[in-house]
Amino acid sequence: MRSLVNIGNKDIEVMITGEGQCICILPGMASSMDEWEIVVNGLAKQAKVIVFHRAGCGKSELGEEKKNTNSTVNDLYKLLGNLDIHDPVILVGHSYGGLCVQHFAISYPDYVSAAVLVEANSTDMHLLNDAIGSNQNKHMIEMWRLWSKMEPEQIKSKLSYQSVPDLTNFSVEARERILQFKRKQGDVHFASLIFTPPLSISFSLRIR
Repeated sequence: MRSLVNIGNKDIEVMITGEGQCICILPGMASSMDEWEIVVNGLAKQAKVIVFHRAGCGKSELGEEKKNTNSTVNDLYKLLGNLDIHDPVILVGHSYGGLCVQHFAISYPDYVSAAVLVEANSTDMHLLNDAIGSNQNKHMIEMWRLWSKMEPEQIKSKLSYQSVPDLTNFSVEARERILQFKRKQGDVHFASLIFTPPLSISFSLRIR
């Protein structure tokens, strides 16, 4: 079931399917929740699965507050409450969504039974300096500074050819929604980031 759920200051686009233990999936920064269709269909055979678009993505309203992991955590907390879900949930976060999952688990530990991080960003990202070296780190910083000065259309023109995942095994409806998501102007500034299918789980973190 797809619907718009009002959380007080905005409407959030949500997809809910299945019954049982609640699993909530947070897609990556430039990923549509429809890219999780195959995973969701499998999990829904034995659990209740919730996937949602963060504020400003898909049909979710942008709202007026500053957008960061804290705002996503607040939105998720309100969303779960409005859906009358009060028992601990299993959180799954892909890429940037994984960073939001970690933030939520720290903020509301009693609300989380387990967390699964899929190719996720880490709260200890700064420790990578020791692994990749300062020169590589400086190169990355300069690259992102350059990209931060680009207009959204410039970014899209450079990476749009890499932005769409392999849709072979998706339903016709999901394919169209994913393509619409990718085309949407101003969805996120990084709407054309390279998509990595959420298949390899980097590690899982038990909360309780």
